[in-house]
Amino acid sequence: MTMGGPEQLPNLIIAGVSKGGTTSLFRYLAQHPDICPSPIKELRYFEPLRYGEPLAPIESYARHFEHCTGQGYRMEATPSYFGGGRPVATAMRDSLDDDARVLVCLREPVQRCWSWYQFVRGRARIPKAMGFERYLDTC
Repeated sequence: MTMGGPEQLPNLIIAGVSKGGTTSLFRYLAQHPDICPSPIKELRYFEPLRYGEPLAPIESYARHFEHCTGQGYRMEATPSYFGGGRPVATAMRDSLDDDARVLVCLREPVQRCWSWYQFVRGRARIPKAMGFERYLDTC
């Protein structure tokens, strides 16, 4: 087995939008006996390409799947891959096995916006007193 070869890289990737359900999908699928999840949900390996930066060595990505022992799928989930456009899609195609699949999670936009508002409010990224309408106006 070659370090970083397709047999050590993910063949199931979850992409999508923030607050779109990627964490739930990752957790549900990780319970299946034929799926070996990465130890960290968002590995973000391909994310530097979104900003014109180079990728880390593929071996660093493969290390996250060394614990996988014969499951049919090796999975990671990084929602931001969805916004990576051609550079991310091309790198995935060129780096991963031909049988690799990408699941894309989307969510109804109003519910997603409400969920994001609650998320940023709960993490003190906006004032607790800021109402949803003011938040929308500010955005």
